[in-house]
Amino acid sequence: SSLADPDPAVRRAAAESLGTIASDPERSVPALVAALADPDADVRRLAVEGLPAASAETLRERLPLVVGDPEPRVRIAALRVWDRTLKPSRGCEPLLFAVRDGDPLVVLTALDLLARPCPEAARQRTTLLAIVGELGRSASWHAPARALAALAGSAPDALAGVIGPFERHDVPYVRAWAARAADRAGLEPPLTRLAGDPDPNVRTAALEGLFRIRQHGADDALLAALSSDDPQLVLTAARLLEGTPRGADVVPPLLETLDRLGARRQATLRDPRVALIARVAELGAPADAERLRPALQDPDPAVAGAVAAALSRLEGDSVSAPEPPTPVGRVPTEAEIERLERTRVLLDLESGGRVGIRLLPDLAPTNVARFVALARAGTLNGLGFHRVEPNFVVQGLSPGANEYAGHGDFTRDEVGRVSHWRGTVGISTRGHDTGDGQIFVNLVDNTRLDHSYTIIGEVELGMDVVDRIREGDRVRAATLVEGSGGA
Repeated sequence: SSLADPDPAVRRAAAESLGTIASDPERSVPALVAALADPDADVRRLAVEGLPAASAETLRERLPLVVGDPEPRVRIAALRVWDRTLKPSRGCEPLLFAVRDGDPLVVLTALDLLARPCPEAARQRTTLLAIVGELGRSASWHAPARALAALAGSAPDALAGVIGPFERHDVPYVRAWAARAADRAGLEPPLTRLAGDPDPNVRTAALEGLFRIRQHGADDALLAALSSDDPQLVLTAARLLEGTPRGADVVPPLLETLDRLGARRQATLRDPRVALIARVAELGAPADAERLRPALQDPDPAVAGAVAAALSRLEGDSVSAPEPPTPVGRVPTEAEIERLERTRVLLDLESGGRVGIRLLPDLAPTNVARFVALARAGTLNGLGFHRVEPNFVVQGLSPGANEYAGHGDFTRDEVGRVSHWRGTVGISTRGHDTGDGQIFVNLVDNTRLDHSYTIIGEVELGMDVVDRIREGDRVRAATLVEGSGGA
């Protein structure tokens, strides 16, 4: 059996395969149960993830044992499986216990799962309120903020009395969690206040919630957001203005925003520009076509195509975008690639610890070259990790701390023969050939990402530091060291 192979990688592949054979539990479940005792943590994690195919009796017998596994990744998987399978009949005891786990990502996972009601409703409410009350008294804001969001889902009536300190917190991430909590609970006053927050990510979260409550009664706040230079906030406002009863009155600010973003000549602004063009096409008149027409020559084929569609709609005649120019990106020379192969990127985190990345320029020369150029220029210093998905990835180094704020132009995909194993470093994209300089680190083997996302390197120092990264943790300094022993 492959689960008995001496190579942990082979055993992990076997456990992952067995976990997908839900149609043949008689074959898969006994092997998965045996794999719960494997010495490799990720074999055990994959075995846990396959347990939903087991009988209720097997789950009741085995799952309580693995929620106490010594490896946090296994405990996270076990909590999620418990929530999916045993919670209705056995309650939330493991989740309520895990909110005091020694690993922060286990705690945050448990809190996220407590956003749905438990049979022990009174204890759930008391537990969450206690953690919410720790804001400002504990070293970290992360657990109180997630507890607030969980409280909004499980006991929304309690939110109004405790949300104030989160709204006023100095850390924008905390205020964004306050907006998400208010959105989840349908609590309008905090959303109204946070819709004018100075931080674009807080405003984005607040506007989405405010729109769910007010619909186009929130249009004043949406129009105000168009004055921002943050791509995610502008994209959100343009998207939510769809169908506005104000019609043509909103076209001038849409066009002004479109002109302003276009003047920046930054390919990574594609998404908000396309959304703005779509709103002009929907709400505009034939007279607005001339303001759009120059963008028909935009070097970004997605923008030019959106303009062609808008002109066709506004003028009633079919308009085609010209043939886009062939992208010409500089490819490093052979000598430069050899130097990059000897280069390590060191990320020193403000929260403590160092992450050393061995680069793979033979697989992704242009993406590696850009990453190194950003590090050399000091551009990455002070940037943070805005997305932490336990048992999946950490993502960051966005100049705007969100999915849509990237660095300059796009890079093309350079997918190759290296798989997305735990510790590999990839480039974030929002479609084909849209690398924007943001990176992600695989926290587990994510082979489903193979052939879709470029890998630029591998963490060879400090994977334990990566495992401890939390939302908002920032890079104090990114430095380059040349030589095989650099990290």
